[in-house]
Amino acid sequence: MSGERPRPRFWLAVLVATTAFAYLFGLSWAPVHLHFDEIKFAEQARSISTTLRDVNGRFLPVYFQMEASVWFHPLGVYLPALAFKLSSVSAAALRAPSALLGVLDV
Repeated sequence: MSGERPRPRFWLAVLVATTAFAYLFGLSWAPVHLHFDEIKFAEQARSISTTLRDVNGRFLPVYFQMEASVWFHPLGVYLPALAFKLSSVSAAALRAPSALLGVLDV
């Protein structure tokens, strides 16, 4: 039994842990400042988390209007809104859902 090879689940766990560390480490400070697009998503997510309406007053929209003719998929807003509800409004809470989706993607 001492020469038994590690099972695939062990290697999967190592892969997930390593990827999670790489994606989640430093979310609140790397990069230091939020990008313009991140701020737009944060505004929408904060509005949804507090009022269930986007910044234009639409109740739980299917797509989010970021500019006059620019619309985005709701996942990028609803997941940070949930993170804002579970913690506080911060750069780490805004970036965490994207990082966790990246871990899931790997």
